[in-house]
Amino acid sequence: MSERIGKIFKHFVVAAFCAIVVVTLVQVFMRYVLSSPLTWAEELSRYIFVWAIMVSIGIGVVDEAHIRLNMVTTRFGKKAQFGFYLLGQVIMVAFNVILIVYGARLSLQNLSVMSPAMKIPIGIAYAGIPVGALVVLFFLGVDTWKKTQAYRGDKND
Repeated sequence: MSERIGKIFKHFVVAAFCAIVVVTLVQVFMRYVLSSPLTWAEELSRYIFVWAIMVSIGIGVVDEAHIRLNMVTTRFGKKAQFGFYLLGQVIMVAFNVILIVYGARLSLQNLSVMSPAMKIPIGIAYAGIPVGALVVLFFLGVDTWKKTQAYRGDKND
C-alpha cells in the first residue's frame, strides 16, 4: 500500500513541476510576444514549488535519497547500527512534528492575509509545510517498520 501512496505523491510532484514549467512558459510568451504579462504567474509558480518541494522530501524518505553519514556507524555491529538508525529516525520525527506544529500555526495565522497577485490566502501556500511534514512522518513510519522487520528477521536467522 505504501508503494501506491508513494507513487501518488511522485505523480503529484511530477505534475506540479510540469505545471510550473507550463505557467512559466505561458508567462514568458505573454510578456515577450504579446506584451501582456500575467500578474499571477510567478506567484502561482512559487506556491506550487513550495508544495512540490515539501512533498518531495517524503519521497526522498521512500527512495532513501537523503544523505546519510555512515562512516562511523559502519564500524559498529548490526545492533549498534540499528540503534543509530533508530536515533536518526527519532530526530527526524521530532523535527517533522515541529514543522507540523509551527507550520500549521503559520498557515492558520495567514489565512486572512491575501496574496498580492492571485488574491488567495497566503496560508494555503504555507500549508505545504505541515502537509509535507505529515507526508514525511508517514513514510518515516513505513521505513522504520520495514527496517525493524528486516532487523528482526536478520536477528532470528
